[in-house]
Amino acid sequence: MRTDRLNEMEQYILKNASASLEELTQVFSVSMNTVRRDVQQLLQRGLIRKVYGGVEYSVSEYTMSEIIASGYDMMERTGL
Repeated sequence: MRTDRLNEMEQYILKNASASLEELTQVFSVSMNTVRRDVQQLLQRGLIRKVYGGVEYSVSEYTMSEIIASGYDMMERTGL
C-alpha cells in the first residue's frame, strides 16, 4: 500500500508541477508525518525537490522522455 501511495504521490506532483505538504495530506488522506516520510522517499528517486512548504517537480534533472517512460512503466505495473 505504501509503495502504491508513493507512486501515486509522485505522479500527482509531476502532473501538478508542485504540491504543498498540506495538499498532499488532504489528497492522500494521511497525516503530515506520513507525508514527510513519503517525501523523503520520493526525494531519493530524484524527480522532485523540496521547496518551502512543499515539493516541486525537478525539471533540470530529467528529460521529458524519461518522465514519459516512467509514467508508462507505472501504468504497466498498475495494469492501466
